[in-house]
Order: sequence, then C-alpha cells, then structure tokens
Amino acid sequence: MKNTIWIFRWTARNLSLLVLAFVLAFVIGETLAEPGMLPTGTEWIGVLFFPVGLLTGLFLAWRWERIGGWLAVGSFVAFYIWNYIESGSFPRGPWIAILTVPAAFYLVASYLERMARPDESKVAMQN
Repeated sequence: MKNTIWIFRWTARNLSLLVLAFVLAFVIGETLAEPGMLPTGTEWIGVLFFPVGLLTGLFLAWRWERIGGWLAVGSFVAFYIWNYIESGSFPRGPWIAILTVPAAFYLVASYLERMARPDESKVAMQN
C-alpha cells in the first residue's frame, strides 16, 4: 500500500510542476503578446479561481494533500460556474479540467493514506 501511495503522491507532485510551468508559460506569453492589458473587474474573479486558486491548491497539496486537492478542485468548479454566469456557456475544450488532474491524484493519495492508517479508536481499545 505504501508504494501505491508513493506513486500517487509523486505523480501528483510531478504533474503539478508541469501544470505550474504550463500556466506560467501561458501567462508570460499572454503578457508579452499584449503588454499592459489587464483583466476587467469581473475577469479578476475568474483569475482568482483560475489560475490563482488552482495553483494555490496544487502548491498547498505538497504539504496538505486533502486541503490543497480540494482547494484546486473547488477553484476549478468555481471557475466553470463563474464562466457560465459571465458568458452563458462553459469554457470550451478539456484543458482546464486536464490541469486539475494533479488535484485528483493528491486526493487519491490522501484517501489511500487515511485507509492505510490504523483506526485510532480500535488501537486504543486493544490496549
């Protein structure tokens, strides 16, 4: 079981580094393409969810897998809801969902770790 947890944890960590590199390349590319162009007032809300919320969650998950994983997934869902409210449609393409995959790996690793730990109440009763 420890090997499986290790595989999920390090897959998530490596994928989160790839996501960070991809998002930074995207942000830098957009900034260089249109210097001085900033999001509008309501677009800042979307930026708060993606990429800020997603990347914050993936960063926190290096230490707190469950909290960071859920923050990243929650930011993904919130971004889709915000985008639907703003434009009347969901974002096209699977790319933002794909960028959330490391969060799923973190959550699986967290769940497996929890399942591998002995139940503290049972251990206390045995003593």
